[in-house]
Amino acid sequence: MPTQKSTPASLTIPVPKESKPPVRMQPRPLLTDRTWANVVSAPKDSRRTAYISEFEATTGSDEVTIEMLQILNIIKRIKTQFISCPTMMDKVILVLTHLDLAVCDLSSDIIAVNETRINEQVPLHIPGYSCYRQDKRHDGRGQGVAILIRSNIPHSQVCVPVLGHLEAVGIEITVSFQKVLIFSIYQSPNLDILINDLETLLNTGKRVMLLGDFNARHPHWCCVGDTNRRGEVLFEHMLYRNYSIYAPSIPTLVHYCVNNKSSTPDLVIASNLPCVYELKAFTALSSNHLPVLLSLCMSVERQTYMQYKYSSADWQKYRTYLNNNTTLTRRTIDSVNTIENEVAKLTNEITKARDYFIPKVRIDYKPKPLPKFIKKMIKTKNKLKGREIRTNNSVERKILRHKINLLQFKIKSAVEIFNDKIWSDKMSKVDNSHNDLWRITKSLKNKSNTIPPLHKSNNQLTKSVSEQCNELANTFISNMSLTTEWSDDEVSSQVRSSMELINTTTVEK
Repeated sequence: MPTQKSTPASLTIPVPKESKPPVRMQPRPLLTDRTWANVVSAPKDSRRTAYISEFEATTGSDEVTIEMLQILNIIKRIKTQFISCPTMMDKVILVLTHLDLAVCDLSSDIIAVNETRINEQVPLHIPGYSCYRQDKRHDGRGQGVAILIRSNIPHSQVCVPVLGHLEAVGIEITVSFQKVLIFSIYQSPNLDILINDLETLLNTGKRVMLLGDFNARHPHWCCVGDTNRRGEVLFEHMLYRNYSIYAPSIPTLVHYCVNNKSSTPDLVIASNLPCVYELKAFTALSSNHLPVLLSLCMSVERQTYMQYKYSSADWQKYRTYLNNNTTLTRRTIDSVNTIENEVAKLTNEITKARDYFIPKVRIDYKPKPLPKFIKKMIKTKNKLKGREIRTNNSVERKILRHKINLLQFKIKSAVEIFNDKIWSDKMSKVDNSHNDLWRITKSLKNKSNTIPPLHKSNNQLTKSVSEQCNELANTFISNMSLTTEWSDDEVSSQVRSSMELINTTTVEK
């Protein structure tokens, strides 16, 4: 059974290494001195000449030719791979394969994913995390949202109320001895944002946080000179409800075309949570929606899972203890209570022997770190993507995009080789051709399904695994028990009416 860790740790959603304080959204003068908003005043041709000169000064002509041929080949392979996907679902799966790499580097506690575009047939699993998802509907409506949380953080899934246009999935955690509800949300750009949806989610608890893509633009969260109806509605509702809206200081939606304007649709709404102290957008994934890092200055208790290490057990002392504390007799047991008592005694002695002579080890899942050369390629790719976002030169942006695609393919190939090696090493350690292979096959075939919140007899919802187990156990006992008392008057009345009808009915021969 898991035990509660006494020393609280900081809760991070997730933790950035270095970042500026977030922009707290309150009415303020419009800022126009941000670096990403500045337009280079130099003529287009001069910028192009300056970049080409700098590029040629650091790279030989032969190297450029070889590199461009490699880029063209890799673009062709990526294009072929992407086009070969028969459905949009396969394309989405191809993009989601890089999510776990970013998770390993960031050590995130909670991950909110928006616009997943997957259904129940597509697994979304990261080792060490519990996943809760609201997939795309069968009728094609919605885009899907998901939220993942570390398995060692006590939490419970929230039953999301019926919403109009917003898609949401949520969890409840305890931080600094306070209940906090966290929702991953998505607002379609083709629908209006509804005040009723916001009110419904904010009224689910005293402390609520909404994370996701609102598709709302307004100057007060870094959309300089750009606004839409959803942004105006959200800003007015913020002033009315007096909650806070947080956004990074740089755009979170960037476009590869220079003519399209960047914006910040990815926001954080915090109600009664004045603890957000870091917010940063960074270049890590291949999407043009930049991931956003959010940190909270609050503490959370983590569970510690212990497991028996049978390979280090002292089986000689185990056997001796059971022999000394167990008596075998030929006495005939003639009552149910006696059988139950003897079985309980034997179980108790076996449990004591296990606790005495089989050591426990702490289970703390840590993914095997990537090799340094793969991390170096990922770091280089992120730097190139940052340069691509900041530049206004179309030629430079195109060359940077080619380099990013080349590195992306190399990273994917290197990670596949690395994972294959891990699997080969694991299979090489199999010394029992029957039991070990059966155990590995079972772990691959069995898929754990998340049990949603259950309704209890008092019309409340279960909020923990133990409550769910108790509710299921009570339901099974109730269904399997014989009915000893008919206390329902309606059922009794129907039975009497049926019996009277049978007794008064005559059958003609």
